[in-house]
Amino acid sequence: MLNFKNFIKVTYHGLKMGSQSSNFKCQHYSLKRLTQQHFPISLFSHNFMSFSSSPTDLQIASKHLQTGNTKEALQVLDNIINDSKTNKALEPILTMTYLLKGTCYSLEGRSEESLEAYTQGLKWIRQYQGEDHIDAASCYNCIGRHYEQMGKYEEALSYFDKARKILAKASSGLEQEAELSNSHECIGRIHMALGRFHEAIEFFKQALTLRRKIVGEEHPSIGACYTSLGRAYIR
Repeated sequence: MLNFKNFIKVTYHGLKMGSQSSNFKCQHYSLKRLTQQHFPISLFSHNFMSFSSSPTDLQIASKHLQTGNTKEALQVLDNIINDSKTNKALEPILTMTYLLKGTCYSLEGRSEESLEAYTQGLKWIRQYQGEDHIDAASCYNCIGRHYEQMGKYEEALSYFDKARKILAKASSGLEQEAELSNSHECIGRIHMALGRFHEAIEFFKQALTLRRKIVGEEHPSIGACYTSLGRAYIR
């Protein structure tokens, strides 16, 4: 339903937030931001040192990915997977390995291979941590983004909602709340694509509330939330 009053209000805030950051446009189109659209924040902020085996290769692969060197990242990740066949100590890091690998494929436009890698990551987290572990939410978000890019919105919504439910039950923490905010935003986006504008508004509002709590009112990402709300209201 068209609501000009709310549209003008939130769009104004969105433009204001964007203009307050001189490097906002550059940040928006940076490769790091692009890769974060493909997988959750936790893959960048995950404490790789918590693993019992050496985290060095995962750190190297993550760095390659953030700088756009997907071929180099894939080579490192394939080495981890191959080594895990004879070194069981590497198995606990296979979830993150497959999620990073799936993201490499996604950035290269290899959608079927990316989905296969994300599914493998989900398999390993289920085996080692269980269905409701927070890293399972990362897998679900990755798969959801894959289906969203393919235009399969109902499938995407199913996976985003699985992630949201896990994150909502997780222990409170900034990383979990950041991912929960992203899950709400993703679900809002899907509802927008399906023409469910009232539902989209509700999820965008929840994303905005969480994001304010995490980064404050002046952060550029707050402007993105206002922009999403404005688009929902005008429809």
